[in-house]
Amino acid sequence: MSRYGQQAIAGFEERQERAETLRTQGRKGCKAVRINMAFTPSNYRFIKVMARATGRTMTEYANLIIARFREDHFDAYDMARDLIIDATESRWDD
Repeated sequence: MSRYGQQAIAGFEERQERAETLRTQGRKGCKAVRINMAFTPSNYRFIKVMARATGRTMTEYANLIIARFREDHFDAYDMARDLIIDATESRWDD
């Protein structure tokens, strides 16, 4: 920290760790990846109720659901990722 109270810019590893744990606020150089999503009313209510019931924010709960799904379907994700990468590369080969 400087004598003026400013923080040093976070290094790559710290930015990665903070983004994964959603603890980026107030740390220079750290940003969480954000997207704007629309939910059906029933899915919105589900996330809102379950987040409150588990003591999490809606963002934390949505990330938990995605992380669990990703763990259960890692093979499908790997295959899809490889297909997308192959398709992207072949577009540039033309």
